[in-house]
Amino acid sequence: MKKRKTKSMGEMHSTAKIVASALSKKWQTLAISTLILVMVLVGLLNVHSRSQAVHAASGDWPTYMDDNGRHGFNSAETIINPTSASNLKVHWTAPAGGGIFSQPAVVNGMVYWGSLDGYEHASTLNGTQVWQQYLGRVTQCSPLPSLGVVSSATVATETINGIPTSVVFVAGGDDHLYALNASTGSIIWHTAVGNPASNTFMWDSPLVSNNSVYIGIATDGEPNCALIPAQFVQMDVATGTIQHTFNT
Repeated sequence: MKKRKTKSMGEMHSTAKIVASALSKKWQTLAISTLILVMVLVGLLNVHSRSQAVHAASGDWPTYMDDNGRHGFNSAETIINPTSASNLKVHWTAPAGGGIFSQPAVVNGMVYWGSLDGYEHASTLNGTQVWQQYLGRVTQCSPLPSLGVVSSATVATETINGIPTSVVFVAGGDDHLYALNASTGSIIWHTAVGNPASNTFMWDSPLVSNNSVYIGIATDGEPNCALIPAQFVQMDVATGTIQHTFNT
């Protein structure tokens, strides 16, 4: 399988402001539906608490809403609290070629975030970009010029080729789920789990548990995109092999 070249910060030639973008009502509905499906399967899998693969150290935020139960709270966080919140200020900003829908993941002193130009980024806690990896974009019937990485990454330590490896699991804009080396951004594997011809898109954040990674698939967007039945896909964390597809 051909791997794509990781692009360094020095190769970036254009800078755009990072802007927050609100989802449309239809996208919010799709996101809520996917989240409900995820929570049902999470309950069946007994992973309401952190899985062995996703443990947050003090201040870490390794997946969407912090843990597999999507609780949105890290009890080990001590710096940000009700007393210090009013004193928060901008510490640094980072350039991106598109807006941002995803929630950053923070693990081991690194911040992982995606942007609409199709890149997943890794920055240090002082804002220095370590790597960026292109994961594709789609235009299809979306009202936006293009959609890149809107999935919030999940960072977990998994055994790859017999070696414990810190892995970034994230959905690309090209209907592939990617496993990236968290240190270098190199592609470990990528698996097609959608079909651009049928307007599929992955807004979801991967969930990692018991040597499998799960991701939901929904429709691309509105108003020109036809709605499609959603799916929930289970894959092997080490190889990306699809183990099961749940239809809704």
